[in-house]
Order: sequence, then C-alpha cells, then structure tokens
Amino acid sequence: MPELPEVQTVINGLNSLVIGKEIQKIIELRSGTLEWQIPITSLGKIESISRRGKYIILQTSLHYKLVIHLRMTGKLIFERDLDKTSSHSRAEIIFADKTKLIFDDVRTFGKIEVMKKNDDIPALKKLGAEPLSDKFNAEYLI
Repeated sequence: MPELPEVQTVINGLNSLVIGKEIQKIIELRSGTLEWQIPITSLGKIESISRRGKYIILQTSLHYKLVIHLRMTGKLIFERDLDKTSSHSRAEIIFADKTKLIFDDVRTFGKIEVMKKNDDIPALKKLGAEPLSDKFNAEYLI
C-alpha cells in the first residue's frame, strides 16, 4: 500500500505533468473503478492537486473534483501515447492534448470518485490531523 510519502511524491510528479491540462473524457476500463456523484459532460482543466491523508484530490476549472485513492496497489501513469496502456489499467483520464493519465491497479481496490467541487468527501471526516500541520501537536495526541 502506498504510504503517505509515496502519495505526496505522486502529487509532486503530477503537478509538473497535468496542471492546466483539459480533461476531454474519463474512460472506465473496469466496472467499479469510477464513482460518479453527478452526470458529467465536461470537467474542464485541472487547476490544482492536493492531498488529504492518502486521498489525491484534483480540482478542475468547472467546479468538479476527482478524488483518487490508490488503496493497496494503485498507481497513476502519465502517458504521451494514447495507444499505450498498462497490463492492469482500470481507468484513463484523456486530456485534450492527446496525453492521458492511466489509473493502474493490480488488486482492483483503488477508486476514482468524481464530485462537485464544494461537496464534502465522506471518507475525510474520519481522518485525524495531518502529520505536518500545526494541529498535529502534543496536545492533539493527549
């Protein structure tokens, strides 16, 4: 399972690759990988990528967010060739510039959830303080 430092490393890499890219479509290659809270016609451009716990959150310009959890074996692969795929591809985020982000997951536990930007992410309510935040201190631990 990717631990917090690996998840942050994924975000750092994605920041240089996909910020500003317009999402053309998302293709679900294995049923159950995507969870749609709302019908989507266009998601817009990726404006920012952040993390809360091990959840990767991509905010878009059209008031949506993609919430990705890699679970045990998930990974995100940036690909410049639309014809290339990976052996355990579960979903693909296709960009207008003909590049894509592949969600690869051997064990198939990972998820991508598409939601409105301002909607709460239910799973985040259970998480404690971020380990590098000011809230994570001796008083919090007592």
